[in-house]
Amino acid sequence: AAEQQIPVHIFHGRYDYNAPTSLVEDYYARLRAPRKSLVYFEHSGHNPWQTENELFIDHVRQARRVLFHGVTGAGKSTAAVRLGAVLGLPVTLVDEEFGWLPGWVPRPEAEQTALADSVTAGEAWVLDSAYGFYRPMVMKRTDVVIALDYSRARTFTRLVRRTIRRVVGQGEMCNGNRESWRRVLGEESILRWHAATFDRKRAWAREREAAAEGAPVLRLSTPRQWEWVLARLEGRRQAP
Repeated sequence: AAEQQIPVHIFHGRYDYNAPTSLVEDYYARLRAPRKSLVYFEHSGHNPWQTENELFIDHVRQARRVLFHGVTGAGKSTAAVRLGAVLGLPVTLVDEEFGWLPGWVPRPEAEQTALADSVTAGEAWVLDSAYGFYRPMVMKRTDVVIALDYSRARTFTRLVRRTIRRVVGQGEMCNGNRESWRRVLGEESILRWHAATFDRKRAWAREREAAAEGAPVLRLSTPRQWEWVLARLEGRRQAP
């Protein structure tokens, strides 16, 4: 879309053959937005965060609207809370604040969309996820997406351990709800959800990373890469 109602910031690698500079500059010239910027990474192709990671991190540090994306079990909520603390941004955990009512009753989609609209209309926020039916709205307002694109085995193992802890510990989650063996082994099992949605969620992150338009995507393949990003944002030294 050549007209946006929100600020637009484009990160572009000079040697990006998926989105050649001529096309990017033509789009930028036609783009109408309240505020816009085109940032060149002079020694990069399509993945400037890998080839010029220090410069990319500097731009992430300036982001005020951050969306996390990843498969179930990737650790998005924990990562969002940590990033919010580092950047001084308010954090919204969508399962708890938008998604679920007591008794594991899903909040109506229209209400969830209205809540997401209210939060993301603000100038500063971190969301630990965005449900598919309102994600396009959120993406139009996002400065950067941090995609935790971890492997199927790693995320499933994490999820199993987390689920067992929640069943045994019976701690409250998502508006007073608790995990149970019946739920874990039933049709609404979060383990089944992981298996059913893994490919789709991974594909979305990679498609958005390759897209010529939209918020830039920082796609991380391992927890070690995320720890490196967080360390750099905090000003600490750590090997990538």
